[in-house]
Amino acid sequence: MTTWIGIPAVLLVLLPAAAAAQPAQGAFPDAALDIGYRTFTGPQTEFSPFYSWDAHFAFDVTVVRAGRHSVAAETMFESVGTEKLGSRIGVGGTGFVIGFNYAFRVADHLEASGGIRHLSTHLTRDLDDKEAAERSEGHAIPRGEDLNEYNVLFVRLARDFPSLPFAPAIGVTLDPVNFELDGDLAGYVRPLFVTSRLSLWRRGGLALALETEHEIGRNPYNNFTLRLEMFPRDQSEGRFAVLVAVAPGDGLHVSPNIGGRRDGVAVGFTLRFKS
Repeated sequence: MTTWIGIPAVLLVLLPAAAAAQPAQGAFPDAALDIGYRTFTGPQTEFSPFYSWDAHFAFDVTVVRAGRHSVAAETMFESVGTEKLGSRIGVGGTGFVIGFNYAFRVADHLEASGGIRHLSTHLTRDLDDKEAAERSEGHAIPRGEDLNEYNVLFVRLARDFPSLPFAPAIGVTLDPVNFELDGDLAGYVRPLFVTSRLSLWRRGGLALALETEHEIGRNPYNNFTLRLEMFPRDQSEGRFAVLVAVAPGDGLHVSPNIGGRRDGVAVGFTLRFKS
């Protein structure tokens, strides 16, 4: 349904760019922190009882930068919550992503990178309790199509256009292979991941942005997030944002690019800090 996205993404990446300031150099020159929470409002799907909210904590740090070359590390921890178990909140699963990459700044607004990324997910007793409660009411227990662990090599091109209307930014990630830690090939991983961001409106310390994610392949994932951002200070994105996210469909998706995601409509907030 969304394979057409890859063509304009690649074309955008190849367009010329305006000049930009030289990024900080040396050891640990910059880092980014992203904390978020979303709760799903509908529509109801077979996964709703087991995935009604999610939260994440992500931290990316540039280990060293020398000229146009840099090495970075990334981590993300995610929790997925069930519907309430009686009077208590249930955490149905947790997961983490760990990755390392080398990046080369091809031009002022164009960067190529490649590296390795690991995703591991873990189910909890709360999920067992929720499944038992659903079975007692005669409900079927759905199963996702994706794996619960991935180890991938990836290459990525990222491009932004601050001088164009809406200051578009786009990223294209290719995951050519999923492998076991002993070197053997593992199961299927969706091969193409495309992200985009448009700055729709800005006035003073307020901004409205649209971010999209498209993971293309078997069991595809598409997500559209409208963000009202505040308190940008010395970064382009607002440090605090309230959001509405729409992922068409009724499935569940797991990958090293997105972690674990459910289709549906969600509302929430994020905190993003960049140095």
